[in-house]
Parts: sequence; C-alpha cells; structure tokens
Amino acid sequence: VLRMFRILRMLRLFKSQRSLMLIFQSFVVSMPALWNISQLLFLLMYMFSVLGMVLFSEIKANGPMADTHFKDIGSAMLTMLRVSTGENWHELMFALTRSNHPMYECIENPSYDDFVANGMEPIGCGNFAVAVGFFVIFVIMVSLVFLNLFIAVIL
Repeated sequence: VLRMFRILRMLRLFKSQRSLMLIFQSFVVSMPALWNISQLLFLLMYMFSVLGMVLFSEIKANGPMADTHFKDIGSAMLTMLRVSTGENWHELMFALTRSNHPMYECIENPSYDDFVANGMEPIGCGNFAVAVGFFVIFVIMVSLVFLNLFIAVIL
C-alpha cells in the first residue's frame, strides 16, 4: 500500500515542472478522442477478422499458419493483431495464396464431405487475388492510417 503512495510523488514532479504538466494535461484532454479511435480500430479489426474467417477458414494450414489461422474468432482477432503490427504479414498472405501442386495437395472448392474425410481439418486451396487484396487493404487501413491517426491525436 505504501508503494502505491510513492507513485503519487510523480504528481509533485508535474507541479514543479511546467512542461511536464502541459504534456500530462494534453494527454488527459486527448483521452476521449483516443477512446473513440481505439473503438474504431477494434471495430475494423473485428470486421476484418470475420471477413477473414469467411474467406480463409477452409484453407489448408501451411507455412506460418501453424499458430495463426482463421478457424475461430479469437484466433482470427489475434492474427489480425499480428498483421497490424507488421510481423511477417506477407508470409501469412502468401501462405493463404497457395494453390494445388504436388508439394501441396489441396482441393479447389472443398465440400463438407471433403472436410469430414480429412479428419475435420481444412483442405481447401488459397486464392491469390483474394488474399492479396484482403491483406493489402487491411495493412493500408490499419497499419498506415489508423495507427498514425492514433499517434496524431496524442501529439
């Protein structure tokens, strides 16, 4: 409990340093705008997660898709969070574009019977245009626009 009161010593530092007080006040004033932008960012990530589940949940896992996939909403949200940070999003995008060839066997338009025959694991092939369009639009909207907007509100 006493350690928590030590943190309050920082408030005395704010009072003595005028420039720190201005920065702190501007941060407090920008909190509602930051909340609004973070809600919009969450909504955008949720929409892209649901769209990713619709488009990519049938694609057979390969490459970096071992821990990033679109099988359920939680994993899809984590995948979109990973993509928004810029961590190897291009590798995930190219993993979702793979088509059928001898090294990677998949079915172009799998049915439910194909899904059951594969032990309830996705067996579908990717689509180059859909995957590239999805990820490029997401990266432009989230990484380049919304995150910079988030930073601009603080400044």
